Amino acid sequence: MALPIGRTPILRGKAAESFIEKLKADLKKPICLVPTPKIDTAKKMVLAHAIGKKKHA
Repeated sequence: MALPIGRTPILRGKAAESFIEKLKADLKKPICLVPTPKIDTAKKMVLAHAIGKKKHA
C-alpha cells in the first residue's frame, strides 16, 4: 500500500528570507565529485542476485 505524500511546506517572512540567502550562498560553493569506493562491490552483488534469481513466467 502506498504512503500518502505530505503537504509541501510554505515558507514566509524571516524563514523565507533566510532560506533564499542560504540558497544564494550555496550557489557560490564549488562542487566536486565524491569518491565511491564500494561501487564495484555493489555492482557485483546486484549481478549475482540477478543471475541467481529464478525467472517467473
